[in-house]
Amino acid sequence: MRYACFLLACLCALLSGGEPPREPQLVLETGFHTAPIRRIDVAAGDTVLTVSEDKTARLWQREGKGFRLERVLRVPRGPGNEGKLYAGALSGDGQWVAVGGWTGGDWFGQCFVYVFERATGRLCARLGPLPNLILHLRWRADGALAVCLGSGGLRVFRWPGGELLWQDAEYEDSSLGACWLPDGGLVTTCWDGFVRRYARDGRLLAKVRTRAGQQPYAVAHDGAGTLAVGFADSTAVARYRAQDLAELPPLDTAGIDNGNLGRVAWASGQWWAAGRYDVDGESPILTWTDAGRRACPGPKNTVMDLLPAPGGGLLVGAGDPELLWLDERGQLVARRGAVIPDYRNQRETFAVSSDARQVRVGLRVFGAEPVLLDLVAGSLQRSPRPPAALRPALIEAPGWDWQVSDVGHLTLNGRRVELDPYERARCLALSPDGARAVLGCEWSLRAYDRAGKERWRQPVPGAVWAVAISGDGQSVVAAYGDGTLGWHR
Repeated sequence: MRYACFLLACLCALLSGGEPPREPQLVLETGFHTAPIRRIDVAAGDTVLTVSEDKTARLWQREGKGFRLERVLRVPRGPGNEGKLYAGALSGDGQWVAVGGWTGGDWFGQCFVYVFERATGRLCARLGPLPNLILHLRWRADGALAVCLGSGGLRVFRWPGGELLWQDAEYEDSSLGACWLPDGGLVTTCWDGFVRRYARDGRLLAKVRTRAGQQPYAVAHDGAGTLAVGFADSTAVARYRAQDLAELPPLDTAGIDNGNLGRVAWASGQWWAAGRYDVDGESPILTWTDAGRRACPGPKNTVMDLLPAPGGGLLVGAGDPELLWLDERGQLVARRGAVIPDYRNQRETFAVSSDARQVRVGLRVFGAEPVLLDLVAGSLQRSPRPPAALRPALIEAPGWDWQVSDVGHLTLNGRRVELDPYERARCLALSPDGARAVLGCEWSLRAYDRAGKERWRQPVPGAVWAVAISGDGQSVVAAYGDGTLGWHR
């Protein structure tokens, strides 16, 4: 009877609220993620979960020096952002997988957490609706699921069943960190500058404003009463007493002068931290032991998540995308990396023919040379030198003045171009007749006239790293973060 009621509750959850997209969509399956890994989790045994902006969640088993793909989980997806996953969690017994992100609605629409049965990959329930994007998920041992939102605070659901246990909507910004404590309590972080400590039943026991940074990101617990907090806007790593959030001496981050150490973890009896900290083109992972601070080799891109690995060591999810397993000394023992071309930094390489049927593009994969794609001949060949018939993206023309700031804001002919919240401008190309500018952004491809008025907008499968307009002015060619090229009229 209890199981039947559970199935009925799952069915009702799936049928209630706004309907997700139902139209079939053709996607490429590469065997690995094609966008940044946003979160990772691990359950009983060696099962590792990764979730990505490519709208998939993947389950892995460590195999030798790599990872074997166990299963791909796909949520309902639509054009543009619908279906991008920013959060994922495995239940402690490994039976359930919860994922969420831009799932079920627009930016300020109805978003949902999708719950899958791990053994079969079957979609069992949809929790919500929730008022904003889902940025972090964490299971408690008894099945309680903490859900951190881009706006609207915190929700905690019971599982199985899906009932809302308790909530706190008094958050003034995005919440990106959550950590269950041994006593069943919960600690969260929020970009409103506060760390919050809750009792098992949801009572708010403590709320402190951080001093080391204004945007607390990740939080981790050492199992013995100490918390560490990393920040999105600082290289500091603060520490607090878990019982009452009394501030403790921070970890030593002296001399770290760029980016952030927003991701933290306690693993193998030591603290670890990493993030958008760059040293000679790599993102080292720092660890603190009794002997002091040590830097371990990391990925070549931003570290997106850290977790203790089963049996010791550290799991690392990176934006390349890349999944790493380090031992307790910080040495690499297993890796799975990107299998798609990286189209960033194309200013000297990206070029198209007058009819857009030939495209030259750099791959940035293991030092590969640029290639020439010919749609008519159906060929792909190396192209160390650009053919004379191809033209690079036009970025200067009379009557056009544009600037992209370090944070991705665009000024076009003296006017600020308004993008979606948190969206960044990545590249721009001008039409040969000087009538249009095409802007490549994080979530869209847009066209503007000289006055800065938007003429059209298209959703994109990944950040637009390069864009060019053909010589006849009829086609726009864009290079996307998921490794594909797109042609638009």
